Amino acid sequence: ILFTREMDYLEIFAGDASGNPVAANADPPAAFQYVRARTRSGPGNSAWTVVTYRIAPSGSLERQNANGSWSLVTPQFNGVIYSEEYIPRLTGPGRTNSNQPGSARPAVAAFAQLTIVPEEGARITSDLVYEDQPCTGSLRRGANNQVVRAECENLDAVNVLGIFSPGGDIEIGHNNWDADHNAPRDVRIQASILTSNGVVRVEDYNQGS
Repeated sequence: ILFTREMDYLEIFAGDASGNPVAANADPPAAFQYVRARTRSGPGNSAWTVVTYRIAPSGSLERQNANGSWSLVTPQFNGVIYSEEYIPRLTGPGRTNSNQPGSARPAVAAFAQLTIVPEEGARITSDLVYEDQPCTGSLRRGANNQVVRAECENLDAVNVLGIFSPGGDIEIGHNNWDADHNAPRDVRIQASILTSNGVVRVEDYNQGS
């Protein structure tokens, strides 16, 4: 999937056949992996337009038409989502309870393997979690300040997310006046993140609340 124009957001989520995000630990599991973006419809300050793709467990990639139907793009999607522009908001489907990180709905379906490549960098503004969790718990400090590791007993899980920027930074949104550009407290990000020439960091890490 290639995006060449200015982007407002890129959203990924595990969803049902109707295009609704599934809840954490949903039964039945997600039917599709969705990719939705809001971009300029043309050069310059043209109007914004929203485009939605969905990926089936078989690997086929479809694009949604204006009437709500779907058209086949390729029978075998390679998982790469490439943006030539900066992504101001790289987001998942959000939480069902904003104060509970564990309520984050899955951004990556159990069968999906995605690589997001923002040429000029990106800002992560929500939880990005797997539907099929390889581990339970998380790295934390326990009693007497001892390190407690997650228990990883589901290492056969195939869902995976990579975020790679060739020319920019990958930031976790923080301290922006627009709340939509900030990640939630105790954000959960399950991904491999890499930059060639930039850094991976929390935006304004030493400022704000």
